[in-house]
Amino acid sequence: MTRIAAAALALIVAACQTTPPATAPTSSERQAPGPAASEEASRRETRPPAPRPPGELLRMVAEEAERRLGPADFRRHDPPAQLWQYRGDSCVLDLFLYPRADDGRLAVDHFETRPRGGDAVDPAACYGALLARTGTG
Repeated sequence: MTRIAAAALALIVAACQTTPPATAPTSSERQAPGPAASEEASRRETRPPAPRPPGELLRMVAEEAERRLGPADFRRHDPPAQLWQYRGDSCVLDLFLYPRADDGRLAVDHFETRPRGGDAVDPAACYGALLARTGTG
């Protein structure tokens, strides 16, 4: 066999070999994330939340609204209505819930957003910020 044929055969055999599947590192092999990973995480955390249309809350039953936004910061019962207030850093979202005619379950009938302080507030940005604090946005 010539050298060229032997080299070609060696390359073909090497190409046919498979590597063993990668296994997850054990706890002793894991390392803490490097500086690049922590910089990426901090960039994700400082990104402003995406605006969401608060109109998606309309006709939503109380249980679903609470799953989305978490427990209200303030609740007021004025039968037959309830007011649920969510307070963000820069805005307040008020949900007005009334019993539905078909089954009597509480549902969002109206909402309002307002600033905390003097600046105007975009309802979608306010709702998005409140969703971000619960991790559902």
